[in-house]
Amino acid sequence: MVRRDRVVIRRCTNFILDFYIMRWKTISIYLPSWESQWLRICDTKNWIAKIIAIPRARVEDGLKRDELKKSWIYVLVWEQDDLWMYEIYVWEAEKLINRIRQHNSSKDFWNSVICFVSEKNNLNKAHVRYLENYLCDLIKSNNTAYLTNSNTPNKPTISEQETDFVLNFFDECELLIASLWYNFLSTKKRNQANEIFCKSKWIQAFWNYIDWSILVKKWSECIHKETKTAWSWVIWMRKKLVDNWILLNKIDRYVFNDDYMFNSPSAAAAVVLARRANWWLERKDDNNKTIDELERQ
Repeated sequence: MVRRDRVVIRRCTNFILDFYIMRWKTISIYLPSWESQWLRICDTKNWIAKIIAIPRARVEDGLKRDELKKSWIYVLVWEQDDLWMYEIYVWEAEKLINRIRQHNSSKDFWNSVICFVSEKNNLNKAHVRYLENYLCDLIKSNNTAYLTNSNTPNKPTISEQETDFVLNFFDECELLIASLWYNFLSTKKRNQANEIFCKSKWIQAFWNYIDWSILVKKWSECIHKETKTAWSWVIWMRKKLVDNWILLNKIDRYVFNDDYMFNSPSAAAAVVLARRANWWLERKDDNNKTIDELERQ
C-alpha cells in the first residue's frame, strides 16, 4: 500500500510540474533610455535571473548600473546580420566593470556584452565558475556560435543540490536571452519528422528545420568550389567553418564534421551549394516537396 501511494504521489507531482512548465511567461524588457538598441534589462516575476545587454558603443553608460558592481558571468558577443552568425567570448570576473572596460580597450571583435545577474545575489564564486564552464561546453556542443575562448575554464566541484540550482538559473537566463533574439544558447533537439534534404549533381546534405534555424547534420556534403556569383560572406563563412574544423576538406567536396546550427536557412543553403541560393526552393522532403510547398503554400 505504501509503495502504491508513492507511485500515485509521484504521478501527481509529475502532472503538476508538466502543467507548471506549460504555463505562459510574461517577460519584461526595460529600456532605461527609451532606445531599443541601447541598454536592455530583461527579467520576469518570481525569477532570480536577470539579463543586462549593453551595446559596445554605450558600454561606459551601461557599466554605471549598481547590478554590475559584483562578481558575475558575462558574454562578449559579435553578431553581424548579413553573416547570420555569432562569435562568443565567455568569462567571469570578480570586478565585472573593470574587466569589461579592459575588453573594451583590448578586444576588437565584440559589439555587445550580455551580463548574467542574480536578483537575490545568491550566486557564489563556485556557482559562477560552474556556469562559466557549462556555457562554454554548451556552445561547443551545439555549434551555434564560434567560441573564441582559448581554453575552457575548469569546472569546480559543487554538490548535487548546488548543481541543480545553477542549472535552473541557467534555464531562466536561456529564455531571457532568447527573448532578446539571441539564439546562441539554443538547446532545441532535432525533429526527425521534419527532416529535409538538399542535393545537387555532386553532393547531398540533410538537415532539420527548427523554427527560424537549420540544423545541418554530420556528414552532410558541401560543393567544394564557390561559383563566381557567390556572395563574399558565403566565401568568408565557409572559410571560418573550415578553420574551425566544422567543415573537412575532402579534395572534391567539404563534409560536415559535426552537426551545425545555422541562424539563417538561406545561409545554410548558400554554404552547402557554394552559391546564391533560395532556401524555400532548394530543400525538399522525402516526398520531393520543397519548403515553399510545405510551409507557405
